[in-house]
Amino acid sequence: VLAARVQRHLDLKQERDSLVHQAGVDLVSGVASLSHFDAHAEREWRRGLRHHTQVSVAVIDVDNFRAYNEQHGFTAGDEVLRQLATALASEIRRPVDLLARYHGDQFVALLPDTDGPGAQHVAARLLDRVRDLRLPFADNDDGHVTVSIGLATLEPKEREGLPEFLNLAAEALGDAKKGGRNRLKVLP
Repeated sequence: VLAARVQRHLDLKQERDSLVHQAGVDLVSGVASLSHFDAHAEREWRRGLRHHTQVSVAVIDVDNFRAYNEQHGFTAGDEVLRQLATALASEIRRPVDLLARYHGDQFVALLPDTDGPGAQHVAARLLDRVRDLRLPFADNDDGHVTVSIGLATLEPKEREGLPEFLNLAAEALGDAKKGGRNRLKVLP
């Protein structure tokens, strides 16, 4: 009876640990979840505010992904997201940096303590890494899956400024899409 109880408690602990881990990981892409990103971004924003350091964020959107899903199905779309996530994560090299699944076909890379030129270098690597994958998609101009990236870098000045900061990166992403996709746009 004692052995059965101990085993049951060990099983429950393992299940709890698995749930805690899963809460921080997006199940489709395997990178950090949005909730994990939100908590990490808030911590890094406050740290930047305290230490007067810059924070950079890149919002990465898969170009024409709705059309991809319509042509190839959601299972194939999920596989593309997994491959993109793996490729993008390979370019996020510092332990403090974080790649997360943001919304649907978007990812976000948080780069604390990173100035504009440094962030542009990382974002360019992300763009090149996706281009190097050469995942086939006939509807895109070059015949492959591509991404557009919006990048913003700021030194936090107020505690509640994080949402506006993320909106800057989203605005830059919109400009990249309007500019022809498969490119990087930087604001401010």
